[in-house]
Amino acid sequence: MNCIKDGKYTGDSRFGCPVKVDECEIRDKVYRKRWIPAAERLPEEYTEVLVTVYSPDGAFVSTDTYSRGEWQEYNGVKAWMPLPEPYKIDD
Repeated sequence: MNCIKDGKYTGDSRFGCPVKVDECEIRDKVYRKRWIPAAERLPEEYTEVLVTVYSPDGAFVSTDTYSRGEWQEYNGVKAWMPLPEPYKIDD
């Protein structure tokens, strides 16, 4: 696992070995997708993301955009994560 401080890679692994930051970012995109609590951090404005929403009927997953200080589609967003890359068709 790689060290992250303030949302950025430090370039060190938790094992004390130096790690190339660009390799860490690639690894992050592949292996470290995780739900980010909305109370911890919000996405960049006008970026569509996956969201977990809690409502009186229960929790569900959808997409939403955060802009102008609020979620545009849903109230009750508790966590979000970036959308995955689109599926690539081999030619």
